Amino acid sequence: MVVARSMRAKRQHRAFGARRHLTTRTYTEDRMAASKRNTKHVKIDEHGRRIGESKPRAKVSDWEVRLLRELVAELITAGTKPMEAYKRAAEKFEVHPRR
Repeated sequence: MVVARSMRAKRQHRAFGARRHLTTRTYTEDRMAASKRNTKHVKIDEHGRRIGESKPRAKVSDWEVRLLRELVAELITAGTKPMEAYKRAAEKFEVHPRR
């Protein structure tokens, strides 16, 4: 679709475009770019609370939690009692077992 412009509108458009290329970003564009750089992805549950390693007081990462659970499952299948398996895994990862 071709839109017909008046000569005045064409001149204004060209002048605005020429000025636009000479200047840097506007204040709003600069703020938007800064906010995109500083964004932090946070995992939340269905109640809106932070979960996993995105919690401020998290002791271990999500990957370490996965490894801990695999180790506990292996220890339990090997015949260790569940509480003993949790204690051994906690000692290995240098964290306290949950009571």
